[in-house]
Amino acid sequence: MDLRVRAQVAVEQACNALAAELSDDDMRKVTSIIEAAMRDAVETAAAESRKAASACCEADRDMAHKISSEITRANTALIANLQGLR
Repeated sequence: MDLRVRAQVAVEQACNALAAELSDDDMRKVTSIIEAAMRDAVETAAAESRKAASACCEADRDMAHKISSEITRANTALIANLQGLR
């Protein structure tokens, strides 16, 4: 499930919990806000993972670089996918 779908599910669950109904426009706005928060969380987690890989593999810089590069590639692909959904 991609982040947009997860964001839509989160909005629906919040509306159900609050017994609220949103217009289609408001639903899109709130979904975008939640999606942006998720994207920021993913970027932060990826940055922390890269730092951890570097710290963990300090003795083997090549391995740390490979792990960091893979994390960066995965994060870039995810962000590109999210931006394509807009």
